[in-house]
Parts: sequence; structure tokens; C-alpha cells
Amino acid sequence: MKDSYWKWFDNEQYYHSRLCDIFFIGFQENLSEDFDLLKLKLGLPKSLELPTDDIQAHKNPEHLDKTLEERAIENLKNWYKQDYAFINLCKGIAERINKLS
Repeated sequence: MKDSYWKWFDNEQYYHSRLCDIFFIGFQENLSEDFDLLKLKLGLPKSLELPTDDIQAHKNPEHLDKTLEERAIENLKNWYKQDYAFINLCKGIAERINKLS
């Protein structure tokens, strides 16, 4: 949380220069689908699955109130502004990077 993704990639030019070194890009919001694609790329058994138990999957209970005030949301968006830009770059190339060879 303290460091931006840019700590590893420095800037957009360097990020693009390293695209050939990126094997896979996955996203939390598509975790199950991305995991299935990653298994294919790695040649892992189809039977391999992510944990579904909330504790093993490190999930918060469904009933937990995760509501944030508008000010808190704006503060987080501002704090992670550069990371949002990095994630958008990744989303722009994920399909190309993740395709099966």
C-alpha cells in the first residue's frame, strides 16, 4: 500500500519496453476467469481450483459493512491516482499478453 506499481516499472516508457517480459496480467475482479486462463497458459490441471472457503480465500464475510464515506472514497482515489493509471495500462494490453501461444 505504501508503494505505487510504478516503483517496479518507473514510467510508462520503461513499462512498454518490458512488455515482452510480462507473461500474464490478472485482475481481482476477474479472478476466477483469469485463474482458468493462467492454468491453461501454464499447462496446469483443469482440476486445480482457487479456494472457495471464505477463510482460505481470505474473503471478508458477506454481511460485513464495507461502506465508505464519499470523502474517504475521494481520498483513496487521489492517493492511488498513479496506480489507477498503471492498472488502465495493464487493462489495455492484458488480452494481447494473456492470449494462448
